Amino acid sequence: MKEVYRAANPVQAAIVQALLAGHGIETVVFGDLAWGGIGELPVDIYPRVMLLEEFQFDQARELVATFEQPAPTHGPVWRCECGEQHAAQFSHCWRCEGLAKDD
Repeated sequence: MKEVYRAANPVQAAIVQALLAGHGIETVVFGDLAWGGIGELPVDIYPRVMLLEEFQFDQARELVATFEQPAPTHGPVWRCECGEQHAAQFSHCWRCEGLAKDD
């Protein structure tokens, strides 16, 4: 197994795990149950998202890098291929799950 992401908390680890699972990348999260001991345990207990298949590392890192980018809070409205219109801060279409395209 190979670490693909170190989260700030268990919720963030679960979000990244779900993002990767949505793209067919299987992962497990280590350290999420030890989170209750933060500040009490003298170890690094931040949750880690680990890949089950290392050949997917590059794809997983690309997805994680996109996740780590701050969402735009303002900008032009974009229209999905399905015709649905979205504000700039949304990266996916709620109707068809299509991605916003950079023009």
